[in-house]
Amino acid sequence: MDYISIADNASDLSAKFAPTQPTCDVCYSIVSISDRAAVPVLVSGREIEKCCWCGKKTKAGIYAAVDVNKVKHPTNKFFH
Repeated sequence: MDYISIADNASDLSAKFAPTQPTCDVCYSIVSISDRAAVPVLVSGREIEKCCWCGKKTKAGIYAAVDVNKVKHPTNKFFH
């Protein structure tokens, strides 16, 4: 059973989208409430993704735990 199909009828976006979202380095530094530096994952072979905040293409490899009800461009791709 697919997680997304289970949540199709949910009104809360957090049931439909991954809690960890791709974030560009600029938005991470502006929006992050953490004082920790961003640590990119997968140094090589990064995919081009859309930043959940600004929507611009990014290969930053930064994934932040966000409230998907508050970001403008959430993705339903799950990361492990």
